[in-house]
Amino acid sequence: VEAAARPDDAQNPSFATEAARDARAKELFGQLDEQYGSTSVGRVAKLYLAESARTAGDRATARTLWEKYLDQDPGSAVAASVRVNLFQLDREEGKAGALAENLKKMLEDPAKPLPADLLLYQLALTQEKLGQDGDARAAYRRIVDEHPQSPYLQVAQQKSSAPVGG
Repeated sequence: VEAAARPDDAQNPSFATEAARDARAKELFGQLDEQYGSTSVGRVAKLYLAESARTAGDRATARTLWEKYLDQDPGSAVAASVRVNLFQLDREEGKAGALAENLKKMLEDPAKPLPADLLLYQLALTQEKLGQDGDARAAYRRIVDEHPQSPYLQVAQQKSSAPVGG
């Protein structure tokens, strides 16, 4: 016997479909963002809404929400992840050339906004997207040489020694 959907049950909500569950979550996170947008709860709601928009193919809304998050909380632990999401959007939207230049500037900045190994990894991914395999290999090599404790070390080792075009 199948139970009826109970989306408004605060203790044990249930939904007829995943789409109904997602729609309700989006509605509730939207309310949190609207009512408490400048609080930590509201900022987390923005992150959920941004990822939901991106999953639905609405890159513009995702970008707007992620940028609003960064405007409100640029120094948070989650901000680095949000910036990486924006880097990925730039690559997906054909803005890799400008992104590569911005990443190079960030790497040159003594007060780097993100860890250098993360910036190098993002630069390498961007250069690969641009077909700049030699430059990408050089960025990966810098991770290997300059950041031996990096979480990107294994992929950097593989990519820095891979044949050009591989």
